[in-house]
Amino acid sequence: GHLALDRAVELTTLRGGEKVVIHAQHGEFERETDLCHLQVATADYRGGEATAGAANILFRQDGSAVRLDATSGFTLATATGRHIAAPTGSMDFNEHNQPRHGHLESGVTMDSASQNGSQSRHVHGTSPTAELDFTPQGELRHVRLERGVEMHSEELSELAAKTGIGLGDGPLRVSRTWRSPVADVEFREAGHGQVEPATIHGTQGVVVTGESQRGKGAVVPSRLAADEVTGEFGPGSVLTAMTGVGHASMEETTVTGTRQTSSGDRLEAHFAPRQAADAKSGAKNEPGGAAQIQSAMLEGHVVLIQEPSAKPGAPAASPMRATAGRAVYEGGGEWLRLTLSPRVEDGGLQL
Repeated sequence: GHLALDRAVELTTLRGGEKVVIHAQHGEFERETDLCHLQVATADYRGGEATAGAANILFRQDGSAVRLDATSGFTLATATGRHIAAPTGSMDFNEHNQPRHGHLESGVTMDSASQNGSQSRHVHGTSPTAELDFTPQGELRHVRLERGVEMHSEELSELAAKTGIGLGDGPLRVSRTWRSPVADVEFREAGHGQVEPATIHGTQGVVVTGESQRGKGAVVPSRLAADEVTGEFGPGSVLTAMTGVGHASMEETTVTGTRQTSSGDRLEAHFAPRQAADAKSGAKNEPGGAAQIQSAMLEGHVVLIQEPSAKPGAPAASPMRATAGRAVYEGGGEWLRLTLSPRVEDGGLQL
């Protein structure tokens, strides 16, 4: 009725027809309860690895796993460089040993790293809790993060481009930080049995801050905020679009010191692929909003303000202020189109 194994414990089981090998320092099996206790356990399977300082596994009568409860540190890592960890966690499994649902708490951390030619990307996220949902085939499909979410990404492109205005050449570094009380991340298939983020949706007030820097040039800050924000990802987990609804606002400061703010009821922005942004960089382009945003649209009670930087010894320039029901920005031609009762005030000029 009771079996104890000590030192170099190895347990082999099947997960969806594939072999899963669990190594542990100590293991105990209870026949009456179908419960297995493991200490310092590591499970290796195709496409990933799971570790736990201590784990209890409940089995069915047919030998398939029902639930795993992990303490003293629980970690999930994939072959593609994604890593999620928490002090405690649990996993529920179906009759085919495929995960159905997971719960992580007491401080969740998420990390991923990818390399695509001369471009590298690192993501680090934190949240007190995380809920994970899987497909019937055991693939991750949805993650819900609650009680304070922070996601930070860092992208570095080694492609050199002429930036003009004395900045010189060099790699382009783009960082973004997402903060929201709640966030939902949807995943999609990426081929070869792997998944990648498809969308992220934040509610209850979302703030996305960013910085761009080309070589040793000036750091260009930006800020986007709204009651609800949805971000869309392309192949390779690259952010392609972002939509904000409710008290939407966007702030940017250019390398020349000009501060631009815009607000409205709804904001929609599309980002240019990094290769396209680098290819189009020239003397008139600046690292930051102009090099990243391909197009943007603001709707409902739109207010745009542009404040030129103060020049030494010169009087402060008057800010330009524009209002409209709708504003559309096209980054390629640097056009800003205002419709629905537009009004522009620039110093003594009123249009």
